[in-house]
Amino acid sequence: MPRPKDIPRDRSLLYLRGVRRVNLFCVENGIEPPVIFDPDPIEDWDIGYCAYYRPCFIRICLEHCGRCAGELTSRNWSWPGSDTDREPYGVLCHELGHHVDYQTGTSRGRYFSDYGESVQNDSRERPISGYCPNPAEWFAEMFRVFVTNAALLEALRPRTYEVLVSRWTPISKPDWREELGANVPDRIVANLEKKVGQLKRRKAAKVLA
Repeated sequence: MPRPKDIPRDRSLLYLRGVRRVNLFCVENGIEPPVIFDPDPIEDWDIGYCAYYRPCFIRICLEHCGRCAGELTSRNWSWPGSDTDREPYGVLCHELGHHVDYQTGTSRGRYFSDYGESVQNDSRERPISGYCPNPAEWFAEMFRVFVTNAALLEALRPRTYEVLVSRWTPISKPDWREELGANVPDRIVANLEKKVGQLKRRKAAKVLA
């Protein structure tokens, strides 16, 4: 097995990595990719969030995106390919979720459709992250992990993974740890292993009940 490479921490490099990931997923799955504009400078950005999707483009402000977590204990758990992923790489893959949602469904809203909500209804699983104000964002966050680290989504939200993989082809590595890169903080891996272990124990308890 090849050794995982380091994940860049620079937000400009993470943006470029996200652009490549979005386009690769679209090519592999026969989707017309969204137009991803060059990042907007912070002085021209007048909205309260770091990116947005509108049919069929994505705009992003890198300065408003999160930064990668460090090794020291802190409130920042954001890391590319993790369940929390708020820097440009994860943000662009989140917005791809809105694009896929909008393009796949039939009844459409401003940036979403009924497809994302149908996936939520079929899986009946709780959100993958703390950002879930509505079904559209529930779906976009689930799809982000499916694009960046499908094996992690399978481990943490198996029913959602099964619904998505029945239609879409994953492009990530089969081992979720590999997708986190060689320089992932140990505390990020330990936290994910804890979550995966808790889910396995709950499943085992149900079988024995």
